[in-house]
Amino acid sequence: MTKDNSDKNNSKLWILIVFLLAVVGVMGYFLMQGNEQVEDLSGEKLQLTSQLEELVAEYDHLELANDSLIDIADAERTRLRSMIDSIQGLRGSDLKKLGRYKNEVYKMKIENKKLVNRLDSMSVHVENLMVEKQAVEVNLQQEQQRSAQLGQAKVLLEGELAKGSLLQLSEISTVGIKRWNSGKESETAKARRADEIKVCFTLGKNVIAQKGERMVYVRIVTPENTIVSLADSASSNTFTSNGKAMLYSNKKAVWYEGEAVETCLYISREDFTKGDYKVEVYAEDYLLGTSSVKLN
Repeated sequence: MTKDNSDKNNSKLWILIVFLLAVVGVMGYFLMQGNEQVEDLSGEKLQLTSQLEELVAEYDHLELANDSLIDIADAERTRLRSMIDSIQGLRGSDLKKLGRYKNEVYKMKIENKKLVNRLDSMSVHVENLMVEKQAVEVNLQQEQQRSAQLGQAKVLLEGELAKGSLLQLSEISTVGIKRWNSGKESETAKARRADEIKVCFTLGKNVIAQKGERMVYVRIVTPENTIVSLADSASSNTFTSNGKAMLYSNKKAVWYEGEAVETCLYISREDFTKGDYKVEVYAEDYLLGTSSVKLN
């Protein structure tokens, strides 16, 4: 081998060695750059996910008093966690996506701060409304109870007034009467001499009773437990008491002005038998009082 050929071979060898060293250097450089990018990506991912976790924590700390507000907060938490999962799934080659996420996280921090403040304010407002609603319901319940009590008191008062406005008998007397041809009368306790039974009574004073004409009915119950009736047809001498039709022996219209009024009624019969005769006095449809007389 000549010296020239040897020099040429050595020159080529050095060129090859330099080239290989250059290639190794370039590859090392790019490898170092890649590692740095991976490290940078991991740091950025950690920073972004940490920021998003802080936003999630803000929603967790909210005390919301309304289901609709809770649903809004849950939806935002779900959206934030979905973005966290997406960021954590990024690889070294997803630098562009990471940049977009950084912009989105920045915007979300601003939006969520406003939303959290709004939800908190609305929750406070809802709580105040609930307190007011409860107060109104309590007041309404109290008013309803008072109204019911007043209604009961009114019913009781009306009942007492109704009872107080009824006519009352202050006196009642019953005697047998012998009617003479001259028209004069005399009392008798003999059944064979009695032509009539005289019932006298006094309607007591009552300033709250209805004024005007009041119909009074008298019933005479014989010892045989029949009713002495003036009419030939018993059914025509009836009045109603507590919804029940009853026979009466005589009736009289009395003008009543709230002051005591005394009046008498006569009940005649062709033949009075011996025994006790019970007398019942009714004012319109209720019993005023009773009396009795015995004919021997």
